[in-house]
Amino acid sequence: TVSAGEYSLWMQKQDDNSWKLVFNKQHGQWGVKSSRHPDSGHDPSQDLVSVPLKQSPSGNPRDQVTITLTKAGPVAEIIIEWGTLKAAASFKAK
Repeated sequence: TVSAGEYSLWMQKQDDNSWKLVFNKQHGQWGVKSSRHPDSGHDPSQDLVSVPLKQSPSGNPRDQVTITLTKAGPVAEIIIEWGTLKAAASFKAK
């Protein structure tokens, strides 16, 4: 369950080449932590929840990251596309 609020979303590639979507309690960050930018990026200690994403080939490659929310009855879906990657997860709004 993710309560209403402001979060950052991160897609994280797993060791088995699958992806998960991470809801992080911080928002406003940019990029990933590095020696040049130690205060920016994803802080895993602030992760609220993560969900696995179902991966499928994209029929329409994207030059920019595209996030689409769809609804079919009580179930909704978030679809994230970039290049030839299409990753999705279903959810229910309360």
